[in-house]
Amino acid sequence: MNVAVIGLGSMGKRRIRLLSLERKDTVFGVETDAARRRQCTEELGIPCCADMTELRSKCTVDCVFVCTSPLSHHAIIKDCLLHKEHVFTEINIVNDGYGELMELSRSSGTRLFLSSTPLYSREVSRLRDMLRSERNLSYLYHIGQYLPDWHPWESYKNFFVADARTNACREIFAIELPWLSKVYGKITDISFRRKKATALDLPYDDVCFATIMHENGNSGMFCVDVASRKAVHSFETFNENVHIFWNGTPDSFSAYNVQEKRLEPIPLASAGNVAHDARYADFIIEDDYLQEVRAFFDYIEHDVPPLHTFSEDDAVIGWINMMEGITAGGTESVC
Repeated sequence: MNVAVIGLGSMGKRRIRLLSLERKDTVFGVETDAARRRQCTEELGIPCCADMTELRSKCTVDCVFVCTSPLSHHAIIKDCLLHKEHVFTEINIVNDGYGELMELSRSSGTRLFLSSTPLYSREVSRLRDMLRSERNLSYLYHIGQYLPDWHPWESYKNFFVADARTNACREIFAIELPWLSKVYGKITDISFRRKKATALDLPYDDVCFATIMHENGNSGMFCVDVASRKAVHSFETFNENVHIFWNGTPDSFSAYNVQEKRLEPIPLASAGNVAHDARYADFIIEDDYLQEVRAFFDYIEHDVPPLHTFSEDDAVIGWINMMEGITAGGTESVC
């Protein structure tokens, strides 16, 4: 296939590296910034174009990875679907034009695949199996990292988390709520509190607390922040039958053995051999990104459905909008 990766920031480069490990496709970079194009060609050895019009004049594009800032996704995805190109998109954070995009995908016969990286992790897959028959589960979840440490090579004001519509806390919720919904059941209610805890120049609160109710009597407390000076991924889930702990890495995934009164590792399927990117926190696992790249091509080539759909994501973003006091029309409501 001829594969275009649109947007050559950190995520675009990650997808290119993973494609080079996994596939024999011809990969092209697409980026408006000339310096980024030069850097990508030098570092990753792929040809780059300034836009899709230029690339389409040179070859037929079969599929596209959309790795630009979230607010640009709708227009780019729509253009690709109109050109009958299969689309993999990074998380959108907003649900602009979802109905239109889903209909375009159906009418054009193209595949529309939405990233939901945690669903492709070995730990979440194992959790789904272990907890499938359990009821009345509770969980405690804390994810946090000081925002300037997210991309230490650039100012936090220079990428999409500086925008209130695509803010950093909202992004974390958009990443995590899909897998929580798959493991614990459909969300039925959320109680929400938030506050400003840092001196960062942000147009939004940077610490959020959500109490989430699910079907089957399951519920959880989820704290999301961009204030923690040490990157945190702390998760535990329990009922009277199980008690499981996970700090975001495979070697921290463990369960309490009631008989032996001790924590024991939970066995996982064999991992890939993709090296960890040292620029990111330990719980950012490269193999999880590789698995969803594989899933995208399985969807195109073998009709294997994705683990998270645009329709499901529309519901997730609806809950995030509710937490932020945003009405269906996109304006803030009175809290």
